[in-house]
Amino acid sequence: MNHFKTSLYAFSNSDILYTDTLIRTLAQMINSKTIYFSRPVLIVGCRTNVENVTLEEGLHWENITRISQSRGKQFTEWAEDYFITSPSFPWNEVPEVVVGRPGYDNWLVYNSRKMKYNVIDATKTILAVHQTTLAGNNEGRNHSNRDYNLDLLNKMYKGIQYKKGVVGCIEMYTQYESKQFQVKTRKVRFSCKV
Repeated sequence: MNHFKTSLYAFSNSDILYTDTLIRTLAQMINSKTIYFSRPVLIVGCRTNVENVTLEEGLHWENITRISQSRGKQFTEWAEDYFITSPSFPWNEVPEVVVGRPGYDNWLVYNSRKMKYNVIDATKTILAVHQTTLAGNNEGRNHSNRDYNLDLLNKMYKGIQYKKGVVGCIEMYTQYESKQFQVKTRKVRFSCKV
């Protein structure tokens, strides 16, 4: 962020493959009249798990789309693997968590919702394919420091409601309707209220 000035910044788990849907969605968001960049923006979404992605399959957007449709399965709403933010997002206030371990993703979404930032679920417009290996889909839970984030965040913030930081609790979402990009608002279940 210190080296480049842009409308949005992102980080992603390194085992995720994207297609042109990422670029198209972000371009649409930047030009959207629905998103107010006066407040911090956080864009996240669910991934699609695909086992044993070959080099050839991962080389082209069309192949990634094809394998996601033929062999892919959308993962749980609890797992967020990419985070796209506006320059005003207060990263300096985020605790020193370990990326890839449980808790930081749901805390980040929950805290952003609680702070009334513009939090957007882009699952319907960004294809994020997780390259599932023999380690499986819960690899972060198999490390000796798997509870580091949960321990740290629970010490810092009493009563964190991680379940309110899942993708299904995000009020704003993206979609294409009649080939038109839209940012819409949905009514979330009562248990999601912050």
